Amino acid sequence: QDHVIYTDSMSVIQALTNTAKRNKNEIIRNTLILYTELVSTNKKISITWIPSHQGITGNAQADLRAKEAATSQTEQHPTPIPLQEIIHYEKEKIKEEWNNIWKSKPTKIHSVITNFSQDIPRGHMNRKERIVLSRLRTGHCKMTHEFLIKKTDPPLCCEAPLTVHHLLYDCQKFSTQRLKFKINSNTALTSEKYARNTIESLNETNLFHKI
Repeated sequence: QDHVIYTDSMSVIQALTNTAKRNKNEIIRNTLILYTELVSTNKKISITWIPSHQGITGNAQADLRAKEAATSQTEQHPTPIPLQEIIHYEKEKIKEEWNNIWKSKPTKIHSVITNFSQDIPRGHMNRKERIVLSRLRTGHCKMTHEFLIKKTDPPLCCEAPLTVHHLLYDCQKFSTQRLKFKINSNTALTSEKYARNTIESLNETNLFHKI
């Protein structure tokens, strides 16, 4: 007996056909077990991908039944949520909470990094370059805070306090490099591509070893 299952989810089809590695998704594993059991009883199961169920008779009724089930007040037997999905959800929730705390307590660092969850770009960078990026992201470097060790007056630049934000985005002495390397506050210290540009800009302006 032949059966055809139509779906618009290409990711599900790929997960079901990827036998090269053990799938961690419990739903996929159970589906494969059920498939094996059905095939062993001489049933032929085919899965066909279609865009958004277009042209399938009864699709409207199926959607209606799905909505009714989702809003039903009767007792259901929910499908267990895979462990990795729970872990991912909790990680994202914690990250969001930390980001809200970060945004609610503004500091000078916010002028450099506006999002707590933005990762430090690490691709194709040596240890020194990663250290420089980390210092810039915290808003503290030798040029801006060395006066605390030397016990001198805070440095000025362009008649303004010398800060990481000023060096990267405002200083008129480096406006040419800023345009050349497309330095802006949204990507300079977070995007893999533009973080590399930031490093190149610092090298060209002889600031790299002063950070």
